[in-house]
Amino acid sequence: MSADLTTLLTQAEDELEGTVPAAGDALAGRLHAGTRRRRTVRHLREAAGGLAVVVVVCAASWAVAAQDPPPAPTVSTPTPVETTQPSPTPTPDPSPSATVPPPVVDPGPVVRDDPDDATVLARQAVPRTGEVWQTPERAPEMEAVLSPDPWSSAWRVGSRGDATIVLVVDDAEAAQDFVGIMGVPGVLYEVDAAGPRAIVCPSARTSDPCIGDNLRRDGFVRDDATFYDTLTLPRAIELAEGWVLTTTATTSGSFYPHELFGDARGYYGLGGTSQVVADLGAAEVVRLTADGEVPGLSDVRYAIRTPFGTTIEISPDDAPSGEFEHIRWDDGVDRPLAGEAWVQSVAPSGGACFAGSFSVEERHVDADWRAAGTTPGGHRVHVPVAGGNAVSRAVRAWQEQTSFGMPEGAPDMLYGADVYPYPTDEEFLAAHALYAIQGPDGEWQLRLRADAVQVVYECA
Repeated sequence: MSADLTTLLTQAEDELEGTVPAAGDALAGRLHAGTRRRRTVRHLREAAGGLAVVVVVCAASWAVAAQDPPPAPTVSTPTPVETTQPSPTPTPDPSPSATVPPPVVDPGPVVRDDPDDATVLARQAVPRTGEVWQTPERAPEMEAVLSPDPWSSAWRVGSRGDATIVLVVDDAEAAQDFVGIMGVPGVLYEVDAAGPRAIVCPSARTSDPCIGDNLRRDGFVRDDATFYDTLTLPRAIELAEGWVLTTTATTSGSFYPHELFGDARGYYGLGGTSQVVADLGAAEVVRLTADGEVPGLSDVRYAIRTPFGTTIEISPDDAPSGEFEHIRWDDGVDRPLAGEAWVQSVAPSGGACFAGSFSVEERHVDADWRAAGTTPGGHRVHVPVAGGNAVSRAVRAWQEQTSFGMPEGAPDMLYGADVYPYPTDEEFLAAHALYAIQGPDGEWQLRLRADAVQVVYECA
């Protein structure tokens, strides 16, 4: 990955943050970016007829040049290497660094099927489909045709045969500079002598979704035949013995492949760290860690970094042991989630719009927790001791204080305890709203049941 592009991203992120007024309280600190992003997305949808995005399109943090695919097609789990973000020293790459097309070792017709994970990984390492990815490079000559809107920009990200692969991204706040893009959906195209084609079904899996007809613009061809082996995800990735990251919830959610692809929430430039935890062949799995909103907690999420650098966030439900509703509680009490939660659990160090998969404490005190249940995978679940602990009180207080909403029938906006569903520590603890599971390396991973996260009027 290119340090130059990462530092350029860092500087742009800092410049964008500098244009936003300082938050006046804890709520503003988390929700300002979400509100701004929601308004931008809504503006784009109204102006462009509700564009959806292709599976691979993420207007996310751009990383660097694609890696040469390794020879082995199996998932490996290298020892995570933590890298902190460097200070901004923008020195953009003078030219893209493309991958070298590997030899084809998977003979047979290049057609979609429903491959098992071993086949997906073999094709990731040695693709049949002929794509060659590169560092994103601004393509102004493509913008007159592909991005007629003033807030759009086009980026050359690869090639396949005689066709150039172009990603068009939309952002009303950062249309002039790629490094400033803050996560508004885009569209992937192949452009050849016949003109541009929108790639709406990039996965080799027949069971993976395509984007809908609302993508179409005048003069654009909807291409549902072109796909890429290197942009097809395995269903399960073993991060450690007994700890499996899945992609099932990610690819089957109601927003896939929409807003799950294209979010720059702290992946780069916000002082967080990135660890590569699995090599898929052309892509890689990263663990992304940033400071949490609750003092003493860090926010952790998993993502898949594509061969050309975009980052696909993995649903919290796909993270190991995130399945709250399937925990077997020792006291035999059933604790179903209230309402329609979009996931089962989230990181307690974040809010409703931007929470990660789980949180990690700066200092874990074993005596503050007690065993209370078991996950389907056999991992013991711990909850705060009777009466709670410092972490449970801090988490509940932050989630309550930053809540605001207008329930059905309410004449005005409600705040804090008037709208948060667990207004007392006793109710919070009885619901086992906060729980912890010890990971394979001894690290304690804290999760919050999804209906105990802050209430907000709306997210993006």
